[in-house]
Amino acid sequence: MKLFCTKTLLKSISWRFVATTITALISYFVTNDFEIAGKIITADFLIKTFSFYGHEKLWEKKNG
Repeated sequence: MKLFCTKTLLKSISWRFVATTITALISYFVTNDFEIAGKIITADFLIKTFSFYGHEKLWEKKNG
């Protein structure tokens, strides 16, 4: 089970890196403001990382 948790966490972080990079580019081009883009990126990263992790845990619990 610990291996699954580690794998899920690493998978979550690697995907968030890719997705956050996309969000960063879009946020900056839309706002043209590094401070606002930074706040959007931070919120996006934290919320979606933990949401994905939780989703993976529930999925594994349900589907074994």
